Amino acid sequence: MGTGKTILNLVAKAAEYTKIKGPGSIKITTSIFQNASGISSKKMRKLQEIQEKMTMKALTNIGRYIESPIKSLEIDFVSRKAQILKEMKGICTPEQFQRLEKADTPEKMTKFLFSEEFKPYHKIFAIEKELPKGKMLLEYEQMAQAAAKKRQCFIVAREMGMHIPSTKPEVIKIENILKEKYGVEFVSLKDDEKMANAVLKAFEIADKRKVPLPKKVFISDFMAAYGENLYCEDAIILASNAAEDNLMGITLKAMAEMPKNEIEILQNNARFLPNLNQFSTDEFAHIPLHEIFHNLQLKLGAYGLKKIPSSMRKTKEKLSLYSALAPTNETFVELKTKEAFVGLNEEEQILERFLNFWG
Repeated sequence: MGTGKTILNLVAKAAEYTKIKGPGSIKITTSIFQNASGISSKKMRKLQEIQEKMTMKALTNIGRYIESPIKSLEIDFVSRKAQILKEMKGICTPEQFQRLEKADTPEKMTKFLFSEEFKPYHKIFAIEKELPKGKMLLEYEQMAQAAAKKRQCFIVAREMGMHIPSTKPEVIKIENILKEKYGVEFVSLKDDEKMANAVLKAFEIADKRKVPLPKKVFISDFMAAYGENLYCEDAIILASNAAEDNLMGITLKAMAEMPKNEIEILQNNARFLPNLNQFSTDEFAHIPLHEIFHNLQLKLGAYGLKKIPSSMRKTKEKLSLYSALAPTNETFVELKTKEAFVGLNEEEQILERFLNFWG
């Protein structure tokens, strides 16, 4: 559920919203989805095209879409800023660091930390528009990898700066298990007992399956997705409840600025998606296990563009709403996650074997 991909997914869900009066004021209807048997290739391509456009828009303008400060920044802001500056030194450019020093309120700090995270991708987004459809050039792969590393270093430094030690006994116990049994070097679960248990369950399952485990685990208030595998930093990061609220707000603000005809295309095309379940299972540990399972995939952008034969396309679309709309690599990880929890049907097994680069 990499950066932007869950925004992309939520855009499809937001096809339920049909009346726009201005930024953030979108009226909900409940009957837009028909749960039909399938969607045509033409409708799916148009749906994905608009969603990709919106994803780029949302991430490029994320600082502008954030209206309220992150609440955890408001608690002892002076100490929190000092810790962030300490962690960011050597990660930010001198110009970035000067602006960070001048961020003297939680509001300014929130906007800086959100918007600067995606700056490495702005150039990538511009180049991506010029790429031949469905193609990934070597030069683009190299630039994308460099941008990913730069952005992920920024994220980890930010989260280290935002870290507040847990105080709940159950969360502390789980953090110790992650460190002592599974070799996690740094863990920040923000006293979230529900997510802590989900993370522990995910580690137990992944370890039994001999999946490489991340060395860092963060729950973050700064998220544009429900979770992400920060492979350059050997870490996974998961959205806090506050981050999920921000995520929906960002999505709705970006939608409010979309042309009316594109909103109509979202409504008309999304109704034919065959599976309205957001993910391939409803297991409480689905998201952290999904992120760990990204360690099983090939870490190349080209893998996300891997063509799926027409005979398997419906399987991809039926697996989950997320799988239907996301790149191929996300479908592979959704399959692996479902396999671990509930198993795969025959068609899903065939698709998993086709996508399993490592065999």
